Amino acid sequence: MRVKLNRGKGRVASLLLAGILLFTSNWSLAADADSEGFAVTFYDRKCKIVAPKNIIDNTGLVIENVTMTDMTIKITDVQGQLITFITVPSKSIKSVNLGKIPRGVPTDSVKWFLLPLNPPGQEVILDNKRTVYEIPANKN
Repeated sequence: MRVKLNRGKGRVASLLLAGILLFTSNWSLAADADSEGFAVTFYDRKCKIVAPKNIIDNTGLVIENVTMTDMTIKITDVQGQLITFITVPSKSIKSVNLGKIPRGVPTDSVKWFLLPLNPPGQEVILDNKRTVYEIPANKN
């Protein structure tokens, strides 16, 4: 079956479709922020972090490397204790369990630190005070 569209109606339909796609992409980003773990995406010149609203024991971390090189990352807790080293190949995703919250540390001040060792990069702080953020910060 063939459907004929008037040029004006086709443009309106295209704009409507683009608006719906834009709305749903923003909605899915907000849904990611409600998850029970961190999602970190490494790009060539920035890093995007989506943090959970609440931090609990055994919080998860998903690291996505969209760069062209493999990455080795050191992960530590707020007290400087080593959690693990992880290697994330180029164009791939790895996950890590961040473990229990250290004793005596209030949940609102719990942070973890990611330090890219190879290639060297800026330290990334994981906290739940900001829902979605970038390092370095996006300068609009």
